[in-house]
Amino acid sequence: VYDACVAPALLPNVIRGCNATVLAYGQTGSGKTHAMGSGAQASRVPGLIQMTVAQLFRQLPEGATARACFVQIYEDSVHDLLAPPLVDGELSRLSLKRDSGGWSLPAAR
Repeated sequence: VYDACVAPALLPNVIRGCNATVLAYGQTGSGKTHAMGSGAQASRVPGLIQMTVAQLFRQLPEGATARACFVQIYEDSVHDLLAPPLVDGELSRLSLKRDSGGWSLPAAR
């Protein structure tokens, strides 16, 4: 997926300033977390997140700014995976907002 889609198509557009999304979809146990690289360890092959971020920072021009959000859509909730867990250990939930520009997650970190 990285060599076929992310590196040749997604990253060059991100470097030009476009937004991009990588979505992992599938049933429980199908390997989404492994492929994306969530919970990655140094001794394992990196996931899409690690490979993409590493290449992005190699290609960004000096002084450029990058923003990212990392969310999980589970059942009917969107969770911010970059926000610290709440006091009870729950993941921070985000609200979807719709305006003339489309849908967004304004509170995503």
